[in-house]
Amino acid sequence: MIDVSQPLGQRIHDLVYDGKPVQPDQRFIIATNNYRASGGGHFPGLDGHADVLDAADANRRILIDWIRAHPHLDRDRLSGRSWHFAPLDAHGPIIVTGPANALPAARAAGLYDLRKLHDNADGTTAYTVDLGH
Repeated sequence: MIDVSQPLGQRIHDLVYDGKPVQPDQRFIIATNNYRASGGGHFPGLDGHADVLDAADANRRILIDWIRAHPHLDRDRLSGRSWHFAPLDAHGPIIVTGPANALPAARAAGLYDLRKLHDNADGTTAYTVDLGH
């Protein structure tokens, strides 16, 4: 669960891996880009000192190659939503900008709390997110 009302570093609750609660000292290998891996964004543990693999391939290229190698993807198998936002008593709308016509893909991925506000006339759309439930 993600609780955006909590301070940075305290927003993730009930995190589970392989059916068991994640422990504060548990270690994972994180796949990310070189900006994040070298400390961009100030994520704990990502400062360039513990790199396991530094590849020349960009994340985008790796994903494109993988999708091309798997042309018959099963959306039902890939779209499991294993997280949710904690209810939030917002004082006003929460507005995000995303690609135009994204609602069908959002619904297919299990994101039902997204509503279209208006098109921005630049290929993007303003959406509102209901975090109150």
